[in-house]
Amino acid sequence: MRLDVTQIGPLFACNSTKLEVLGSLSLSIEQEVAWTFRSIEHSLSALNIHMSSIAHINVYVQNISEFAQMNAIYGKFFISAPPTRATVQVRWAEGKYFSGKRLLIDCLGVNHSFSSDIRKKNLHVQSISKWAPACIGPYAQANVLRLPVPKKANDDEDTKAYLELVTLAGQIALEPFIMKVEGGTAHSQLEMGFRHQLAVEKALQVNSFDTLLQVIYTTTSDKFTQIDTQSSYRTQITLPALPRGALSEIQSVLFKVPSPSAYHELHSPSRQMCCHMTGSSLLSALSITATGSSDMESLVADYIQFAMSSLLEVGFSMTDVLSWKIFCPPHLDHVILGGCLESILNAAKVDSVSICYVPIVSFPRGNSLESQILCSKWS
Repeated sequence: MRLDVTQIGPLFACNSTKLEVLGSLSLSIEQEVAWTFRSIEHSLSALNIHMSSIAHINVYVQNISEFAQMNAIYGKFFISAPPTRATVQVRWAEGKYFSGKRLLIDCLGVNHSFSSDIRKKNLHVQSISKWAPACIGPYAQANVLRLPVPKKANDDEDTKAYLELVTLAGQIALEPFIMKVEGGTAHSQLEMGFRHQLAVEKALQVNSFDTLLQVIYTTTSDKFTQIDTQSSYRTQITLPALPRGALSEIQSVLFKVPSPSAYHELHSPSRQMCCHMTGSSLLSALSITATGSSDMESLVADYIQFAMSSLLEVGFSMTDVLSWKIFCPPHLDHVILGGCLESILNAAKVDSVSICYVPIVSFPRGNSLESQILCSKWS
């Protein structure tokens, strides 16, 4: 089955939310991983995009105990210079997007055929090291991508400018020497995970880059307010389980643009909604939150409208949206949410946007709804 792939300039995104798993057949985790990645491979190849062009993958599983079986098949699709990855167990939901499935896949990548000037640096440490944990699966610690940006009318002919994008693997509190999770609290584990991330950044000399997106996963209700992870805004969500029994995990995407990046906050006082925007016109991430309201149908409708108006206020439209990831707490009816989004996409006459629904346990900060929107103007 072919999946929707959204492309803007050299960037692309896709996910398996709408993938049907071979009708009503009951598949093993190995069979489902193979089926899902063959579908992704087929969808990308139709656009002349190779699997090696994927820079980062989020793997959302129904049961983290199937981590090893998933890895065994996953690795067959990425023989060398693999994507970075974060793998977490989510709160599985019922309904058409989740029924019969055991995992969801969300991808971000760069189409190398877009320009011969695109460069990729891959950090894939598999041996025991002093400075950061080895990978516990067939993924990289980091991918650094250098993308040539479109010239402006007044640019010198010989002038070249680049967007640099860094995808980082999710980091848990693994002690590098013994590869066991250390730290008795989610707080101490997050601090160690972030130190690992900083060590990877330093090794690649990207520690001066800005944070575009950051997600903190936890199995507790900790808010981590005292920990500075060098991000203007970070999404925090509670999940049932993380790899190796970890209590927290941090995953980030960094970037550097030719012109200064910006951070904006937009508020909707009447419905307690907020949009946190980081980036530039080339590439921006919007994290949109909502609190309160027992009437979820009304909240969802207002939330989508606020997201749309926020996009417009920071200079984007639906045609600039590369991906839209929605974290779905238990009280949210994803059918209502999906219906609202589909109506907006049809009204905006947008052929495809990579929309991913991620079922979670809760938001530690008390949000009712949160999503991440990645958008770009590449012209």
